Amino acid sequence: MADQKDKRMIDPLEGSHQESKPELKQKIIAFYFVLLAFRAETFSAETFSSLRKKRSQIIEQLMKEWSICQETRVVMEVDIQKNLVVHVPRVDSDAKPPTVEKQKLNQLKRKAFYAVLLAFRSETLTTGNKRTQIIEELMNEWSIAHETRVSIERLIQTRRKRRSH
Repeated sequence: MADQKDKRMIDPLEGSHQESKPELKQKIIAFYFVLLAFRAETFSAETFSSLRKKRSQIIEQLMKEWSICQETRVVMEVDIQKNLVVHVPRVDSDAKPPTVEKQKLNQLKRKAFYAVLLAFRSETLTTGNKRTQIIEELMNEWSIAHETRVSIERLIQTRRKRRSH
């Protein structure tokens, strides 16, 4: 049993799961992108404490919704921390005018949001109350307009139709 838990920490796609691997992979990728987008942004000390609590709640909701264990989150966060130090400069979200780094951060947020919507849609075409709440919280957190959400959902639906034909 311990070996299987350790193996899952290293590769969360391995082990026995009730859902298909593509659906699980989409969830893991989406979760990783959300963590990465949250960690890539810096804030002033007073802004940070209030946002940290809100973001922790969103992360916990996603973990619960997708049955992601704490060990998987820790492994991802360690990996993200290594990657942020080496590859991704942290961005001050309050910087004006928009810098190239801020544009990259906004692109990362959109990718994360797309990945979350894609993972939710891979399971079902309908969105439950908890999922709607998570989506709305991410939209508020990342200042994503409703029109952007609709556009992304249409894109997902279009790609889904192409694959089914």
